[in-house]
Amino acid sequence: MAIVASHAYFASNPPPKHPRDLKDHRCLNLRMPTSGTFYEWRLAKEKKAVHVRLEGQAAFNSLGPIRDAALEGLGIANLPLDQVDDLLETKRLEKVLEDWSEDLPPYYLYYPNRRHASLAFRLFVEAVRYRG
Repeated sequence: MAIVASHAYFASNPPPKHPRDLKDHRCLNLRMPTSGTFYEWRLAKEKKAVHVRLEGQAAFNSLGPIRDAALEGLGIANLPLDQVDDLLETKRLEKVLEDWSEDLPPYYLYYPNRRHASLAFRLFVEAVRYRG
């Protein structure tokens, strides 16, 4: 995960130094479709975990509009790194609270039985083997 905002946003707002500083910023929130609640920002540093639920001025139902709003200077976003790494490389977004960014657990694939794997599953396994 990466906590990011544009240089335009930080031109008029000092970057947060600690997770508690986020309450003083315009944070761009993801509304969870199943519960209707806001996504809880999980931050960690040196085995100290902090969960922050922010009540920002803007809420979105998907990640794309959050990224776009951050690019437009509307606030701070907490997004998966793969969604913003190209924007960080080109300096369109700036990463903050880097030492508090928490890695998400890896994806796992579970299947009930190898003997009777579906065609879709077998094709997926072959695609992963081919890429790996």
